[in-house]
Amino acid sequence: MRKLLLMTILSLIAVAASAEVPSSTILWEKPFQTRSESAADKSLILILVTNDDPFDVDAGGWAGELIEEPLAELAQQRMGFAERVTTQFLPAGIPSALTAGESRNVPARAIVAICNRDYRLLSFCVGIPDTDELVTLIEDAEEVQTLAGIHQEAPKQLIRQLAERSADRVGRRWQQWMVQAVTEIENNPADEAAADRIARLVPRLEQSYLAESQLRFGLSDPEDATRLGLLEQHVCTRQPWCESIMPLVANTDFRQHYRKLIEPIWGHPLVNADADATEVIDWAAPQSDHATTKKEGVFVLLLQSPIASAMAPIQEEGDGKNEAKQSRVAKAWDRVAAQVAKFPNREVDLQQLALLSRAQQWPAIDIQRPSIARYIFVDAQKPTPLVVHLTDSPGRFASVLQRSKPSSLANLQPDQEK
Repeated sequence: MRKLLLMTILSLIAVAASAEVPSSTILWEKPFQTRSESAADKSLILILVTNDDPFDVDAGGWAGELIEEPLAELAQQRMGFAERVTTQFLPAGIPSALTAGESRNVPARAIVAICNRDYRLLSFCVGIPDTDELVTLIEDAEEVQTLAGIHQEAPKQLIRQLAERSADRVGRRWQQWMVQAVTEIENNPADEAAADRIARLVPRLEQSYLAESQLRFGLSDPEDATRLGLLEQHVCTRQPWCESIMPLVANTDFRQHYRKLIEPIWGHPLVNADADATEVIDWAAPQSDHATTKKEGVFVLLLQSPIASAMAPIQEEGDGKNEAKQSRVAKAWDRVAAQVAKFPNREVDLQQLALLSRAQQWPAIDIQRPSIARYIFVDAQKPTPLVVHLTDSPGRFASVLQRSKPSSLANLQPDQEK
């Protein structure tokens, strides 16, 4: 009887506790909208960035419901919080139109950034914060907002003060890294551009983080990258990384630099469905019209990708025979590049390719398998572009190019390396 009474009391407490937190429907705005001049100077913008398909996602994506409860609790704890904080959502994963029509954005990833009304970065975390972690994010943002105003004419002093704050929250290894980074900045007589500073320091810190993660979580196999991504859904996993980099990126324009911050974490370029790719789309439109162009409706896209660049020199261990084969293949690709140059061609990044694919209404293509794409060959007479991957035979693509424009490519011999 006593046990039953205790269970009844506990259940009533649980119901009462859940009733204290009202269900809230978050209004997710599009990212980086211009704020009105009437917006309060102390207003904050919470930006949720996920790796959802940017062209096929509900508001908030996979993480929207998870962050809803912490936001509702904080709105209840702090009077005026809901009116002062605007929520925006930026899905930036690889669209399924580039991955054979299937979603490969796994594991699910999320970044939460707090900015001021001008989208100056005030705090951020990797993962979905709980209520206490969200409180810390907001309080840190308010502190940075105040310090940025005080040190408006002395940005290096802001970096120094925030580094001291972060040093109290991280271990010795991270403290040493921050001291070195801050010293480099202070010893630089010129004011380094924020973009250059981020491009220089974020990859360096990422290497330190991955090395520590191998020891911290016992990572050893390539598949462990997926495991680490799952762990990073919890804010505490990458908190030392965020604390260490924050002094160096605080008060920078998040609109300009969010890619440089997030791409090293996710391991691939981001795709923003609202980005402007008008110039690329306008360039491709006449090239795609077989009836009105001299180039017979054929053009070639060269995929610009940090991943492709990293994978381009295919490493093979072995004897001199394998090395000779690698050399022949490299020379064959050089000859292909010379052939490509005779067609309308241009380099595109992943985002431009995604937006162009959507504008031209291509069927889904696959830029990832069996390896990263090197070229996308578009023929107006065929419904689907030909994707040429790093591991494909250069000779086969050379043959396609030769058949596509025999009059000008008659002297080009496809490489025999298969």
